[in-house]
Amino acid sequence: MKTSIANRYAARMLAARTPADCWQWPQSAGNSPAAPDPRLLDGEIRGLTARVTLGDGTLVEAGIRAVSQHDVVLLVNDPAKIPVQGQIVSMRVCLKGDVLLDELQCILHWSGIVHGQALVALFTVEPMGAIAKQWQGSGQRGEIRFPIDVPAALECEEDEPAYGRIVDYSLSGCRFHCVDEIELSVEYETTVLFPHATVELNLTPRWVLNSEDSFQLGCSFRPEQGVLMACRHHPAATGLSFPLEPKTADWTPQS
Repeated sequence: MKTSIANRYAARMLAARTPADCWQWPQSAGNSPAAPDPRLLDGEIRGLTARVTLGDGTLVEAGIRAVSQHDVVLLVNDPAKIPVQGQIVSMRVCLKGDVLLDELQCILHWSGIVHGQALVALFTVEPMGAIAKQWQGSGQRGEIRFPIDVPAALECEEDEPAYGRIVDYSLSGCRFHCVDEIELSVEYETTVLFPHATVELNLTPRWVLNSEDSFQLGCSFRPEQGVLMACRHHPAATGLSFPLEPKTADWTPQS
C-alpha cells in the first residue's frame, strides 16, 4: 500500500513547524521570498470601518485597510480580541457611520504584523460588489494574497513528491517555493501541513519564477479549496459541512 504524503513528510513537517500565530513581515522563505501584496502595505481606507460580531457575541470595531470582491483586511488595535480560528463571523461595513453592508458572513483566516500594525483578514461569503469596485484601487482587481510559511508536498505520478513551502495564498491560488522542476498546467494532489491540521488541495501551477537553485510557482486551486485554507486552524470548522464547502455556490471574483 502506498504511504501517504502526510506520513512520508511527517519528519520534515515537525522540523519546519512555525508556532507563531501572526506572520511577521519580512519573513525568510529561502533565497527567493514572495513579495507582500501591496494592498497590505497601504494605509487605512479613510472613513470605511467594520464592526465584527464574533461567535460568542463579542463586538470588535476596526478600520479597513483593503478590500476585494471576497476579501476584507482589518486594521485592529488589539489582535487578541479577534482571534483567527477559521470561525464564521458577521460583519457590518460602514462609511462615516452610514451602513453600506450589514450581516455579511465572513470566515476569519489570517493575521499578520505589517510595518508594526496588526492586520486581520476575512473571506466574505457573498461578494462585496460596488464597495470592492470603488475601493480596491486601480489595477488591483484580483484577490488579495496573504503571506504564510508552511510546508507542502505535491504528489507527482512517477517521481517522489516535490517538497516545498507555500509562501502566500489567496482564495483561489497560492505561491509554492521548491527546488524541483514542476510541469506547468498539470493538476497535482497536494498536502499542506499546518501545525494543527492537514489540508488536501489540488494545485495547478500556472507560471514559474527561477532563481539560481529554486523555483517559485504561481498555482491555482478551486475557491472551495481556498475555504479549506481559511479553516485550517481547527479540525472541525463550526458552521461548515464536511468536506468543507463555502456557503454560496458562486465564489468567482467579480471583474
